[in-house]
This record gives sequence, structure tokens and C-alpha cells, in this order.
Amino acid sequence: MKTDRFILFTFFALATAFASAQESYKYLSLDMQKMEQMKKDIKTGNNEAQAYLSDLKSKAESAVKNGPYSVTSKKAVPPSGDKHDYLSMGPYWWPDPSKPDGKPYIRRDGEINPERNDYSDHSSLGKLTSAVSTLGLAYYYTGDDEYVKQAEKLLTVFFIDPETKMNPNLKYGQFIPGICDGRGIGIIETASLSEMLQGVALLSDSPAWSKDVHAQLQKWIGDYLHWLQTDAYGIDERNAKNNHGTHYDAQSLSMYLFLNDVKGAREHIAKYTIPRMEKQIKSDGSMPLELARTKSWGYDNMNMRGFIQIAMLAEKIDVDLWHYQNHGQMYIKSMIDWFIPYLKKEKEWTWKQIVPAKVTEITPVLEIAAKRYNDSSYLDLIKNLQPIHKNITK
Repeated sequence: MKTDRFILFTFFALATAFASAQESYKYLSLDMQKMEQMKKDIKTGNNEAQAYLSDLKSKAESAVKNGPYSVTSKKAVPPSGDKHDYLSMGPYWWPDPSKPDGKPYIRRDGEINPERNDYSDHSSLGKLTSAVSTLGLAYYYTGDDEYVKQAEKLLTVFFIDPETKMNPNLKYGQFIPGICDGRGIGIIETASLSEMLQGVALLSDSPAWSKDVHAQLQKWIGDYLHWLQTDAYGIDERNAKNNHGTHYDAQSLSMYLFLNDVKGAREHIAKYTIPRMEKQIKSDGSMPLELARTKSWGYDNMNMRGFIQIAMLAEKIDVDLWHYQNHGQMYIKSMIDWFIPYLKKEKEWTWKQIVPAKVTEITPVLEIAAKRYNDSSYLDLIKNLQPIHKNITK
């Protein structure tokens, strides 16, 4: 009898629905059915939908007024001497009080050193990706090409203009004073590119969208994806056994799909994502490496959201990870269901959580689970979310 894994891998090889997928996967992990319904509700004057649109337009107007952003605007200079190289400092590293110059720095997991703010590329990238995502959504619901032009401007400055563009690598991401100039771990900082590419995909539906900007952005994304696949830092991050590996997959798959490389995306899922699920998600649905962190609730949810994003990307190319199972375990569902006894207060959350966290951050996952598994009980959980640990607040 064929195992579930063999059947899934056979499907990768035989899938032929490329044409239909091509029309949908350009929107990456967005739930287009939900967005289409929102657009209808806006047109019919639904109060909740109108409030959403008003808030979105306000954020989009802010995105139009602010920027552009560039890695070349930072004060610090990377070890390469080239300001076009991205530079950031590891967030959980602090001066060693026993050393005159504090070096080498020491790790305090979960405690962010404000010195990290002296290196602005992380902030610039975050502002850019958030702005483009917002502009894309605003264009989708309004059809206003003002949002298209602003997004083109922001993308051109950050990725295309020779004077201001970022080099397609993260050689100096999350450096540690006195220890290293960069680390593979820093690659998680480009996870927000997935969100940005969703915005770009929406904007590209406009007749006003520049084909040249799109082509040059695809070139940059292709170069960065190649770096992720071939550089030692990229390989280290791909091999990470915790949330870093998960979000490496999520951003890589977003890039494959943005580049219209369905074959590459399917091969990546088969070679890396399936084994990752089977290793990270234990038989009971728990993720021990995330629970071991000092912000256990946050990291456990972060890793789960990464897998959910991957599953939503995969379904756009007709790969069903929601129901993938091996040895009788449906991995993604078991991961979500593991939380249920804690949400119902049937079990006490006993893992470390050094900062307040919101139980309600699990809400989007429960909404998605209710839809993908056709089970309204997940929605019932949302109605009754309560603090589950003295250090976790709703």
C-alpha cells in the first residue's frame, strides 16, 4: 500500500493544473475568496466592510505621504564598506558587564537590546514592506492608481535605483559585536518580503503598473533567492530546526511563486517543508523548540503561523498540506489542535513567557482552521478566549 508521503510526492510530479493555478497564485497566500467577499460587502454598504475600507485608506494615505526608504540612508557602514549591503544587529545580544568594552556580547534570550535601533535597515525594510502591502490592498479595493505610482516609487528606490538599491544578500544580518559580522539567523528579517510581494501582485493588475519595474523587481528577487539557496548563511537558515527554518521556507516559496516558478516551489515543499513538518511537529502536535524559548507563547504561535502561511501558498499551486499526514498524523491540524486544551483552560500553560502576550493573536489561525477543516468549533474558541497564564494577557 502506498504511504501518504509517496502519494503526495507522486502528485508533485504529475500535477498539471498549471494554467488555473497561475491565475491565483500571483496573490500568494492571500485568501482571495475572503477578499472578494469583502469587496462585495464594501459595494453593498456593509458597515463593518466600510469601516475596514476607511481604516485601510487612512493607512494607504500615510504610505503615500511617507518614504521612500533605502539601506543607503543608514549611518552605520557594513564591514564591506558598501552601504548597499543590508546591516542589522542581533536583538538579544548585550554587552558583557565583566569586559571593559563589553565584547564579546552575551545572549539574553527574549530581551531586545535598544542598541539594535542604531542600525536602521531592519526598520527601513519593515516600513517598505508594510507600505507596499497596504498600497496593494488599497488598490484592490479602490482601483486608485495613486497607490500604484507610490508603490513603484518605493520599490524603485529600495530595489532598483543604482544609487539607493539594496544588494540582494544578507551577509551582515544580525551581527553580534565581538563575535561575528553576520549570521544565517538574520535571514528571518526578510520574511516580510512575502507580505510585500502580495501587495505587488495586487498592484500588477493595474494597467498603470510598470512592466519594467515588475521585471527588475523579479530580477532582484531571483538574485536574492539564488543567494538564499547557495550561500552558507542561506543553507544554515534552511537547515534550521525551529521557526527560522519554517520562515525560510515561507519566504522562499513566496519568491518562487512571484517568479512564476511552480516547479521550483513544489520541489522545495517536497524536499524541505514536508520533512520539516515531520521533525518540528511532534506526535501530539507540540513544537518543543519553540516552547523552550523565554517567550514560549509568542514563538509557538509564530512558528504555527509560518506553517499556515506555507499551507496557504501551497494550495495556490494545488498542493494540499492541510490534510497531509504520515503515520496517522495530520501535521498542521494536530499543531493547531494542540492549543485547544489551553484555550479551554483544561490545561495550564507552564512554559516560560517573560513578556505579556496576547492570547487573541491565535484568532486568525482559528478562523482559517474553521474554514479549511469545515469545523465551526474553532470559531467557538474565539468567542471565549481568556488569559491562560499569569504572564500572558488577553
